[in-house]
Amino acid sequence: MKELKCPNCGSVFTVDEADYASIVNQVKNAEFDAEVSRRIAELHAQHQAEQAAAEAKAATAYQMELSRKEQAMVRKEAEMQTMKNQLSSEINRLKGELSVIRQQGEDARKIAVIAEVWQQLPFSKREVRQGHRGNRQVHRAPPENQGCAPGLRQEPSSRQRQGRSADHQEADAQQSDHEGEVRGSPSAGI
Repeated sequence: MKELKCPNCGSVFTVDEADYASIVNQVKNAEFDAEVSRRIAELHAQHQAEQAAAEAKAATAYQMELSRKEQAMVRKEAEMQTMKNQLSSEINRLKGELSVIRQQGEDARKIAVIAEVWQQLPFSKREVRQGHRGNRQVHRAPPENQGCAPGLRQEPSSRQRQGRSADHQEADAQQSDHEGEVRGSPSAGI
């Protein structure tokens, strides 16, 4: 038999072994249940803390990855802008070269036209060179012959020649000589 003291009234009473085991079992179960509840609450709080820490760590990792991707994107955009600027300057440079080449082509065409016209002139290059060196003027046909082709010029009549001065007669003679040279020159057939 076991003696137990009441915590409220302080009286002592005796209980047999079965009752004592039943009372101890009740106390033990109540304590055990309280301990289990306390431990479950602790584990639940620990699990929530760990879950919150994992979520915070994942959010931090996500933000770091996002920041790294944004930086990479900014670098790529800067590279693209640099490449656009380089391509733009290259395009402008090539346009400038193209305009120079076009201008040179136009100059070459102008030179070819001038050369073609030069070769079609009715007097020889030798006479032009002599005319410039000797300050001699190349005489043109008199007004009555203007508009005539070099081979179709009308020679002045003897009457017309008599009324002209000696200078004009000399110019007519040179013109006749010149036409003979032009007809015989290699450039005359062009």
